[in-house]
Amino acid sequence: MPPRVKQSIDYSKVNIELLDDYLEKFYEDNTQSKVEAGKTILYLCFSNQNMEFLLQHETALGTISRTLRDDFKKSLEMTLYLLNVFQAYSNYTDFHDYLITN
Repeated sequence: MPPRVKQSIDYSKVNIELLDDYLEKFYEDNTQSKVEAGKTILYLCFSNQNMEFLLQHETALGTISRTLRDDFKKSLEMTLYLLNVFQAYSNYTDFHDYLITN
């Protein structure tokens, strides 16, 4: 098995407007792409404005939860990033109101 090469993410180029591109990586067969997508989306969760955008996005939470459910055994690193996305939502008080009203 060849050594795994970790790619670093240039966080200066991460943008909430590219969320659909990040979510598309969850549909690739490459586990490393899913890890990078999870890491990028978790980085987006550091901003309250981004959290609101993610909450309003039509498929974001569904795609993240499906990936977590289907692929959690493939990568511990990806699993931890996605669980931390949900942990960020649990700390985001506007998400609590969203759950009550929907």
